[in-house]
Amino acid sequence: MKLNLCCRAAAIFFLTTALGLDAARGQADDAAALTSAPATQASVPPARIDALIKQLNSDEWRDRETAQHELVAIGAPALDALRRTAESDEMDPEVRSRAAAAMAAIHAQNLDGPTLLSMHYHDVGAPQVLDAIAEQAHVRFNTDVFPIAPTRTITVDADGLPFWDVMEQVCTQLGVCPMPEGGGQSLRLQPMPQNWLTQAPHRVVGPFVVSVTEVHRFRTVDLTGMRGTDERFGLQVMVNAEPKVMVAQMSGMEVTEAVDDAGHSLLPVARPGRGVPGMFFRGNVRAGQQIDVPLQYPAADAGKKIARLRGDVKVAVGQNVERFQIDDPLGAMKVSHALPGRGIEVQITKMSDDAFTVKVTLKRGNLPQEQWMAMTNRAFDIALEDADGHRMTTNGWGGGGGGDEFNFTGQFTRNLMRVNGGRPQKTGQPVRLVWDVPTKVKNITVPVEFKDLPMP
Repeated sequence: MKLNLCCRAAAIFFLTTALGLDAARGQADDAAALTSAPATQASVPPARIDALIKQLNSDEWRDRETAQHELVAIGAPALDALRRTAESDEMDPEVRSRAAAAMAAIHAQNLDGPTLLSMHYHDVGAPQVLDAIAEQAHVRFNTDVFPIAPTRTITVDADGLPFWDVMEQVCTQLGVCPMPEGGGQSLRLQPMPQNWLTQAPHRVVGPFVVSVTEVHRFRTVDLTGMRGTDERFGLQVMVNAEPKVMVAQMSGMEVTEAVDDAGHSLLPVARPGRGVPGMFFRGNVRAGQQIDVPLQYPAADAGKKIARLRGDVKVAVGQNVERFQIDDPLGAMKVSHALPGRGIEVQITKMSDDAFTVKVTLKRGNLPQEQWMAMTNRAFDIALEDADGHRMTTNGWGGGGGGDEFNFTGQFTRNLMRVNGGRPQKTGQPVRLVWDVPTKVKNITVPVEFKDLPMP
């Protein structure tokens, strides 16, 4: 059904369905600590995979176990051979069982494990290298606003290196910083004088990169007489996930050890009437989380460096993603896809040929708490797309809510520029509204460790 539009047009969509998901399906029973287990590795000889499949049938238990672990380490390239083995009636039951277990482990790693990249490019055009990374890591790079000349060459050597280590090589040579956008599902490569990946101390932990962007110490005198003098000392930490990882919720950093090179403990202590200083957040879970981590400055004889700093960041990762989509959002009067157990009301208003307003109301119903938090924390991923799949630019979201209802409004414009034959063009009119919603949450722990950070 089409609506006649002048300068303003609105279409209202409402969806309320009964809860069709088992509550336990959306909750992880226990948190998992991240390791360096691989998720994707390219350029593995097929003969090596075949040899490992045969080794699953070895007479020695240790050889069978080793083969299974190595097949998991190879990742996606081993899936076809593992699938054939698991489904083969001619194979021993234990071999089929090990093949199925390896497949399950690979799929789990593809969701929340590090992507390992293999490539060797020497003085090759940067766009070609970025295309290769995009294919292996399932990421989109936005170079429309800051185009990279095809003649710009770079060198990348990687044999199973984590995604963020490869990106450090690329960004160092191009002089750019990877800025998450589009709900964190793409990276805009932007020239920046301050770069959290190539300049700041950082650690790659699974699919995450944790950077210390600032060590600060300052004193505030409250002239109202309420607090007196307030001293603050601590770190600013930035946590970024690979674009493939859908972060639903992130905690602050729980510091378990902090000492300077003079042997003083830097762990924060409770202050009379105020308790232990808390965490402060900037940014959001979708596009890089900045966390202010409070520490305690030594009373005397402070060292020159923070010798050791250890802690944990708790992350809830969304899984089992389902797509909520409205085709012809300015004219259609019904949704094209229903999400079980979720009440969603969307109103789209055309303000002009280039500007659109999207108002959304989410109703919890009887969703489990973790699913509700994952849904609301990723609500700002809602996007308007043109016929070519290009997304409108989001100029910010406002609103909020409490209890079992969440209301917010977003502004979209067609001023996203893309380079086509050297001429900048606007995106087209929106033909669909899309929103990828996680229906399951997995809780994981990101261990953080740094050494020899400067003391202010």
